[in-house]
Order: sequence, then structure tokens, then C-alpha cells
Amino acid sequence: KDGINQEEMVPLEFKDQDFKDINYERSRKADKIEIFRLETLPTYIVISDIASNGKGLLILNHKSLTTIMNPEKSAKVGIDFGTSHTNIAITIDNSEPEVLKYSSGFLGKNLNDNDFITLIRFSEPELGREQIPNLIYNYLKQYFLPNSLSEIHNNQSVDMPLPSMILMEGDTDSYEALLNTSIAFSKDDVGLFNYDLDGMTIKKTYVQQTNLKWEPQLIKQQASKEYLRILLLLLKYELIKRGVDLKKVEYHWAFPKSFSETLISDYKKMWRELVGDVYKITDESKAALLYFDHKGILPRNTPDIAIIIDTGGGSSDISIWQDGQIHMLYSSLWAGKNLVGFEKDNKIYSIIYDAIINLPSTKRDIFQNIKGFQNQLNYILYSLDETTLSNLARSDSFYKIRFIILYFWSALLYEIGIQCRAIDMDNIKKINLFLAGNGSRFACWSSGAVDKMDEQEQEIYQKIIKETIPFKNEVEIHTSAAQDKKREVAIGLCRGNEELRAKEASKRQLIAEKVFIEANSDLSNMTIDEFNELILQNGHNIHLDQNNSEIVKFHNTFFEVLAKSNLYRDRLKNDRALSNLESIKNILIGDGGKFIGELRGVIEDNIKNYNSISSSVFILGMQITINRLHRYLSKNQ
Repeated sequence: KDGINQEEMVPLEFKDQDFKDINYERSRKADKIEIFRLETLPTYIVISDIASNGKGLLILNHKSLTTIMNPEKSAKVGIDFGTSHTNIAITIDNSEPEVLKYSSGFLGKNLNDNDFITLIRFSEPELGREQIPNLIYNYLKQYFLPNSLSEIHNNQSVDMPLPSMILMEGDTDSYEALLNTSIAFSKDDVGLFNYDLDGMTIKKTYVQQTNLKWEPQLIKQQASKEYLRILLLLLKYELIKRGVDLKKVEYHWAFPKSFSETLISDYKKMWRELVGDVYKITDESKAALLYFDHKGILPRNTPDIAIIIDTGGGSSDISIWQDGQIHMLYSSLWAGKNLVGFEKDNKIYSIIYDAIINLPSTKRDIFQNIKGFQNQLNYILYSLDETTLSNLARSDSFYKIRFIILYFWSALLYEIGIQCRAIDMDNIKKINLFLAGNGSRFACWSSGAVDKMDEQEQEIYQKIIKETIPFKNEVEIHTSAAQDKKREVAIGLCRGNEELRAKEASKRQLIAEKVFIEANSDLSNMTIDEFNELILQNGHNIHLDQNNSEIVKFHNTFFEVLAKSNLYRDRLKNDRALSNLESIKNILIGDGGKFIGELRGVIEDNIKNYNSISSSVFILGMQITINRLHRYLSKNQ
């Protein structure tokens, strides 16, 4: 009320069950917010209103709270810190893994716009106290608003995985996340999150940090650390609730093989600061391999080759396995962001949007309220059943999308074929392709099932592989996909076989392209590490052998195989933009001089940003051509 000091209006006292005072510490985080750190959980909270000279009691019903016994269990935690989303799996006392899902359970568009305190910190002894974790959780969960696609959280909401992004206070050196707006779903530059929050209400400016995983700049590293710190606090809450002793927890984290040694070193330091020395690292290629081994799917006691392809938002992680031997572990910067493209020249977005608005009204209304093409695309992936997706993908309006998907997966399989040339394939009779990661769902869109490809599309991919690898015998190629989309790495990390985890690959990834610096100096059989050392000061001198280029060979192979396929002759050819394949190929690779100039730029940018080319030269070149393809299809309706 007017004239009364706000701090003195509502003083609080904390009493135990015998109505004796409980000691506490107090700190003020904002004009209207105080934080109390209590020695024990109170039974009575005495509330005094000075203005009315009255008192009241808030009585806590301890019986309604979950009793946490002395923690004794041990746990392994697998953290898949992804480019677009993050998944955490835990296994307790060697049980089956559980993938954690956090949902804020919000009751409206937002809970407390004015609450801009930073996260409550508590030590491990405090974590062990009986009920404090349950009370603290009410604050922690507000960092995850919103984590569902709906106006009000209910059984009809579409719960999403945690996006790898964070909102932080702007114009400050602080890297602490903002409560209620820290880990929002949207990743767009304009619409920061699905539910508009007025910046004037919170009286703070904020900045959005995305691409936390890959960016080496200091601010992104600090943002990554803050993001992971909050996740770890939530994780500790979940572990305590399940009776786990935090001193008996192993944290397993995976990184892409595309990471430079500098990035790996930075993350090791970050993890050490966050959890101490109780963490272990594994590359994502091996983590996906560990998952399929855990599921009992990998072929054993047979010369058959198994190729695991884990396609995420930022990279595709590959492992090549044969009867207990790991031939190769590597990653390619060829992933969901290349397949989907960017909104300004994105054909996938516009086609999907036009298709979804004709769906039943409940889904249509939700879809129209979601801001940003990435959010809308994720809504499709997580909310629509396989039959609906398949019907959309097989419709006439989706021909361009199917073409892009075919192009993307054919290029990835072609590069895998190049890498497989280093392996003895003379006696191979069968190759098993296992698809994992959220990106792999695109490969199965047309089939109507989560774990298999459309037969006509699979036929094209098989011919691409056979054209790439010089098999001596007839080889069967079988393809299947995991059903735990996007969760394979996290599960593999916490359930992986320790003997397999310790194994190293016998081969290294090659640059996979006919490039040279000086005449007649073919560098195509160099490993990426060897090429990095050579190219540090020579990126501008790179030349491409046009007559023997793998990128050129791929395009010749792909367009020839596609032109002869029933899928193209019967269906895709009917789309005017896809009717002249030779013209499209010329748009993608026709201007050799311009192409090599762009390729030099990509190589130099990667060296500058990551201290490594981070992927094969073949894939870096394909990044250029798929961007051209997106632009072409967007301009030709």
C-alpha cells in the first residue's frame, strides 16, 4: 500500500512442527522477489501483513511430498548435446535406459513474466536433504517455458525435445540464463519464441544464443556452459528422486568426429568445471554403434558389413563395422540443416505449410499458431502419425521434397562408398545399412513406417552404392531404421558395451575429392588430419580436377540412375521443375570456375572457425550444390 515500505509489508517466519524458529539465509534478487535458504523444511510459514496488523499461517502438508530415502543407487547418464535438440538418458543400477522428458506443465501462455531471478544454487549436501529438491524444482522447471506446442498444456499438447538454445540477458557480461525465457522452443531470429513476451514487461534486454554446440566464440562457449549447467541441475533432481547417490554417477558425453581438437579441449574443460572428473567422452559415431550393439542388431560371426548412419541437425555420424572390428568412425557436415535449407529459399517449408493447412482443424489451428518454419517442421515430425506423413510425402505436391531427399541421401551414401574403398570388399556378400537420428525419418517418410524406406527410393540408393564401391561379387543391400529417433546416442552412451567402447577404428576418413595444390599432386587419399596440416596457409590455392572430380562423378551417377528409375519416369518427371534433369545438373555444377571459388571459401571458413575442414572436401562441395538446389526449386514453382 502507498507509503509502506515494500520490504516490510509481508515479513515471513519459518517454524518447525513444534513451532520453533528455523534458521535461514535471505537474499533479494528483484524488487518483489526474495530467496530464503532454509536449514530444514518448515511445517509452518508465518505471514505478517504490517499494513493490517494481521498474521496468517501457511501450513505445509509433509505427507503430500514424496519422501526421498537415503540415496544408495548408482547411475550412468548419457548426454547427447545436439545441434538442434538435447537428449539425456539414464540407467540406474544397470537397468534399461530411460530418456528424460521435461515438460514445464504451464497453465497459460507464460507463468511469471516479472520473475527475473537467476537460478537458485544448492550444494550436494543440500541436494540430499529430504524435500528441498522437490521445492527447488518448482523454480528449475520455469527455465523450460514453453516446451510444448499448445496454448495450454494438456493431454493434447505436442511435447518436444529440449532445444539446444538459451536466452540470456543482453548488454551485460553475465552469461546467466533468464528465468521463464531461457530455453524457449523457437530458434528464429525474428520470432524469438512461440508465445510473445513483451520485453518492456521484464525490463531487460535479452539475446538469443543458438548453435551452442559448434560455435567456438567465447560467448557461445559461456552460453553452452550455462545451458548444460541448468540441464545438470534438473538431471540431479531426477536422479535424487530415483534414489541415486550423486557420488555414484558416471556422466557420458559424445562429440562429433568433426570437432576439432580445440573444440574437444574446450568442452573437456567445461565438463570438468560442471561435474568434476566423473565424466567420460565418446564420439557420436561410436555412440550410435553402441546403441545398435545394445539392441542386439549388429551382425556377428559373419563377414557382412554394417554401416550405421546417425543423421542429426548438424552432422551425420558414420560407423562401419564388420564382425567385431570397427573399420571407420567419422562424421560429415551433411545433416538436417542441409536437407531442410533456410526459410528465405526453402521449398520444403512452403510445401509442408500448404499441405498441413488442409488437415483436420485441430491440427491446423495449432500449426497456424506456431511461429517459424523450423518449429513448424518439427511439429510435423513429432505430431503426425506415419500414415499421414506418408500420404503427404507420396502426393503430387511433394515431388520436389522427395527429389531433395533423394539427392541428400544419395550424396551421403556416395561419400560412404568412397570411404569404403579403403576396406577390403572382395568377399562381401551383404551390407546392412542402419539409419538413426531425427534426420533419418526423412528417408522413411514415403514408406509409411518409421523403420523402412520406400522400395522405389531404396532401389535408387542401392544402385548409387554399387556404382561407388567396386564390388567383385553381387552384393545384397538391406536398410532398416531405429525406432528411437534422436535418442540413439544418449541410450548408447549409458548402455554401451565397455569392451566395444574401448575399441578404435582401423581406418581414417579421407578427404574424398580429387583436389590439388600443385599440378599432378593428387591429394584425394589424404586423411582429413593430414589435409588440415597442408591446407592451413593454402586454402586459396586449392584446385579441383574437373575430369576426375568425385562431385562431378556423383552428379553424373545420380542423375543417370534417377532418370532410369520408375519413380522418376512415373511420378517426379511430371513436376515441371524436375522435367529436365540435365538442366538441373548444369545449374548445380556447370560453372566450374565459380564452384571452385566457393569451395575455397568454405574450406577457408572452416579452417578459420574450427581449425579444421571438419568434413571431407566432397561434402563441403555438396553443401554448395544443395544450397543451389534449394534456390532453384524455390524459384521454379
